Amino acid sequence: MYRKIESTDSQCSVDLTRCKPSNVAPKICQITKLRALVVYLQIVFTHAYNQYVQKFLYPVANRMTIPAEKIESLGELVKQKGFSEGTFKRVHHIPGTNYVVQIFKDISDGTFDARIKEVVCYLKTKGTPNTCQIRSVYTDENNDIVGLSMKRYNQTLKDYVFAPRSQITGEQKYKLILDMVKGIKALHDAGFAHRDLSEVNMMVNVTSEKLADGSKKPELVVIDFGKAEFINHDDVLALSAGESTSDKLEILPYIKTVPDHGYKLYRSAATLPRTRNDHAVLRYPIDPCAEDVYAVGVLAWRIFSGQAPWGGILDTDLKELGEIVSDPIKIKFHIERNVDGKKSRELLLKCITATSEERSTAENLLDWFLQSKDELVSEWSTSKRRKKIIQKPKVAASSGKRRKVNTRELRDHLLTNTLAAGDNTSKIIFVKISINGRFHGQNVIELPNGSNTTRKSLTTNNFQNEVFAFVGVEPTGTMSIKHKNYYINTKREEITKT
Repeated sequence: MYRKIESTDSQCSVDLTRCKPSNVAPKICQITKLRALVVYLQIVFTHAYNQYVQKFLYPVANRMTIPAEKIESLGELVKQKGFSEGTFKRVHHIPGTNYVVQIFKDISDGTFDARIKEVVCYLKTKGTPNTCQIRSVYTDENNDIVGLSMKRYNQTLKDYVFAPRSQITGEQKYKLILDMVKGIKALHDAGFAHRDLSEVNMMVNVTSEKLADGSKKPELVVIDFGKAEFINHDDVLALSAGESTSDKLEILPYIKTVPDHGYKLYRSAATLPRTRNDHAVLRYPIDPCAEDVYAVGVLAWRIFSGQAPWGGILDTDLKELGEIVSDPIKIKFHIERNVDGKKSRELLLKCITATSEERSTAENLLDWFLQSKDELVSEWSTSKRRKKIIQKPKVAASSGKRRKVNTRELRDHLLTNTLAAGDNTSKIIFVKISINGRFHGQNVIELPNGSNTTRKSLTTNNFQNEVFAFVGVEPTGTMSIKHKNYYINTKREEITKT
């Protein structure tokens, strides 16, 4: 059952069937102290691993009728490229079946705790609605857990809701968000937080059943527990394969972690990195369950509005994003400015807060959500994507002087408004960029209709309805116009988002 560990010294070997970590002698064999330490750690780790797998995972899996299969049974499939692939795992579909196989890319000591934790979380939510359902675990010849299989779902939330021209009804929006809240509550009730929520970690099946408005009923499940964190003292002691220090246990359900660099729009001020290179352990512990609720709020915002939060700020603008999500006044301002409907705003303000203490729990959020169904469905059934009115930039009248425009003001014009294409458009208005990176005045480029030209000589003009169009900057500092993507009809004051 246990493996035999051999050191690089041919005269030294330790049979794990006859040793335990508590009675391993310091003098394992006559080799250097460093080599002895390596062998000792191998013994302790391997013994703990086998003990954990044999005494906990397999019995629990057997009770839940989840088989432990050999990876060899999949044949050449494991060597092929999966239809979905991430940093740590590949996902394969078995032809003719209703399940997928997830293979871990890195089978090493460094990923041991994460692999065990993910399987344990799937076992804890087996049979729970709105959560991904595990089918089996896969092991190799050394009993290492190398993969698992789970039920297959039709599409991601991203594909279902955020695809171009995707039209979902108010009832469908409510059902998706309800399932999402139920799923997160189920995880928290099971004793762990997800910690990696996004539109690609939610799957949707569209059923043949009909909702109250006659639309097809969607069913949402939460998947991918690869970054999950246990939140209960007893679970951490019993289920964590890694070392459980007293400091770690004392702060539960809070945890110490590093900033989240993935899906930053769904991260609160507590875990949002300050810079792209911010990887140090956070100064203060975080509440992982509260972080899940924050992500649910942002996802709900995107689902019922069809728009990105915070007026279209990109997640690469960490400074601006951090200034907003850390300030309760700015959070409320953006929600009230960009969200229609009293109940919709109330929903977001329960989830999207500057601090975790102000945030609702998943349980309280679910209770409120069920009680507010009629009002929410009504607001989401009548709401449409807002028309963006692009305000005229303030430019000096006929004096010919050009007013400096800072980067934030220009960004607000460029990133939050996409200009509609005009059939007879021949002018693109843009701004000139100086050497120091500041933005100046307005200029007009004359572009023949249908032309592929991207640069023309500049001429200064004045128009009644001037708005900014897209500007790109080449490394040399010269101007580059993407006129194929962005156009403006200077006769229209209101430009709608397409």
